[in-house]
Amino acid sequence: MAFDLGSVKSIGVPAWLRATIGLIVVTSVVCVATLAWYALQCGHPEWFVPAIQLAGTLVPLFIAALLFAFSTTGPETLRRKTTHLLVDLIPSSIQYAATEVPQFDSIRKAKRWMQFKSRTEVHVALHPGDFFCRYRIMFPDVWSPGNMQALRVAYLVMDLKVHGANMGLCVPSEQFAAFYAQSKTASGDRYKAFREAFPQTLNGAELAGCKVNQSVVELELDGQHLSCIVVVRNLEDAFLSDPAEQLYLAQDLVAMLRSFWREHTDWFPQATPESRPSVKQ
Repeated sequence: MAFDLGSVKSIGVPAWLRATIGLIVVTSVVCVATLAWYALQCGHPEWFVPAIQLAGTLVPLFIAALLFAFSTTGPETLRRKTTHLLVDLIPSSIQYAATEVPQFDSIRKAKRWMQFKSRTEVHVALHPGDFFCRYRIMFPDVWSPGNMQALRVAYLVMDLKVHGANMGLCVPSEQFAAFYAQSKTASGDRYKAFREAFPQTLNGAELAGCKVNQSVVELELDGQHLSCIVVVRNLEDAFLSDPAEQLYLAQDLVAMLRSFWREHTDWFPQATPESRPSVKQ
């Protein structure tokens, strides 16, 4: 029977179990070291080798028993990984979509670990265990001269399934309707008008291997009426167990958002106290 690495990667190990295993390993090392020291100090060197052998046998068996009893596989594990991507990896990546140009520094200083503090705020609306997530993003206006202290509000909807990610890029319907009414090339086609408004973003998405749905979706979200275009990316079979593929999706999304916000920054309204309601922590 062939060894299936993918099935191993799909095993889910709860955080408490990882902590328990780590504690067992540390405790075992301390106990063996203590026993070895005691054996040598008390004139019983013959205890040393049996102690090492006993620990080397029992500890792996105990850890294997815990993993067998409490680790999980199958759809539930994949569902938890999907939730992790939607509420952890993607929001933490979005904070890099709108940033000021950093100062130049020496290579030596740049190599030091420095914590980045973004002004971008990301709020999520997600049902537990669901794969459809809505994001309210407040990003700094780093593209308008003299307005860099302002925060603007944007919305993103994301449908993350096992083999595909649908990313809805949304703008206020009022702004899009005004552009559509003045467009001379759309010829009554709202999709063409959206492409005319965001050529760099949508052409770049297609060059990166995505597909742009040829329809504009109207959406009511957070008390706002939005016009959205959906960008679809097919995912590898091992996406939910491959960190490299997951990070690539998040990075590609960040690049797309940066381009999208930059092309029509003024379309996104500035954040106000009313547009920043309290969010449960």
